[in-house]
Amino acid sequence: MKLGPRIPSAKDRTDAQISGAVNSAEKWLKNTLEPTVDPVEAAIKAKPRFNAGVQKAIAEDRFVKGLRNVDRSEVEQTLRQGGASKFSTGIQSRAAKILRRNEESQGLLEAHVQKMDQMPVDTPEQREAKMIANKRGMEALGVQLRG
Repeated sequence: MKLGPRIPSAKDRTDAQISGAVNSAEKWLKNTLEPTVDPVEAAIKAKPRFNAGVQKAIAEDRFVKGLRNVDRSEVEQTLRQGGASKFSTGIQSRAAKILRRNEESQGLLEAHVQKMDQMPVDTPEQREAKMIANKRGMEALGVQLRG
């Protein structure tokens, strides 16, 4: 007895995927907040596999191939449906993380600025040297903060 098409239509499959995800949202949240293993430790442990996958993706040029599949009109539609509030809500929900990272960098940034303030700016060469020192100092600060 045939109860439906052997392969559902693309629309039916899409509808099923979306409704399944929407209906599982609470379960996803619960499971995400109660993981069976520490996700950070698991990610660290998986680093060799991750590195191998990245190298394979680079060798296969998957980045460019993936970008060629981007439909700009779909991106714009998604952005319009979400609206600016999605962006601001996302930023606001990360306020604690942003504060923590800014607190971590505060002393380093203050030390860098003090060093820059001590540099002379009387000649074009001195101003250029300060600009380059600032650029290199900020790059070094970024490396230091990334660990």
